[in-house]
Amino acid sequence: MERKLSTILASDVVGFSKMMAANEEQTLDLLRQRRQVIDGLIVEYSGSIFGSAGDSVIAEFPSPIKATECAVQMQGKMQAMNEDVPEERQMIFRVGINLGDVMVAQDNLFGDAVNVAARLESAAKPSGICISQSVFDMVSQKIKVSYEDAGELDLKNIEYPVQAYFVIQSKGATRYTRGASDAPQVTVEQAEPGSLAVMLFKNLSKDEEQAYFCEGFSEDLISALSRYRKLLVV
Repeated sequence: MERKLSTILASDVVGFSKMMAANEEQTLDLLRQRRQVIDGLIVEYSGSIFGSAGDSVIAEFPSPIKATECAVQMQGKMQAMNEDVPEERQMIFRVGINLGDVMVAQDNLFGDAVNVAARLESAAKPSGICISQSVFDMVSQKIKVSYEDAGELDLKNIEYPVQAYFVIQSKGATRYTRGASDAPQVTVEQAEPGSLAVMLFKNLSKDEEQAYFCEGFSEDLISALSRYRKLLVV
């Protein structure tokens, strides 16, 4: 089976299921509008979509620089489209980018590189971009944005911790350019360690047998938050 080195970009909509439950037709109409912009940017930056299901998009790019520039432009345009729009009509995206070895099967790509990109997308902040160390090494001196060290993340179904960074772009920005005479401007901010207490959920029903659900929710929440090594969960 053919293998190659590829840059993978994964994106999806924050709270898409909730939006669909509230208003299916409106949500799908909003998604079509956003996808027209996103798909156009992917082509503009020499990318190609090889996976799309529901609200998610997975695309391949020839370089980490192209993928990250596309993501920055994409998030800027998505934020601009949300300006002066009622909250229920806003559509917020997250993006993850990874560089790695992939297997090629017909028109599809498989492998850890794809899986890590999808998990980094899940770790990204709303309207944010999360990139792996391999991508950061390639773009940090080339693209004029700031980067926040996210630390080593324990990603779901990934057997090893992944060093990641958040890309910090200006709110509402739709264009990021770098002139030939401009020196690269890179700021890496170390995330401050924090702590979070998860309290036991309260059973509001009269059925005492439902109390175990409260314990389960608390344990699941603690487990999910514990994958962030720089967050102390108590």
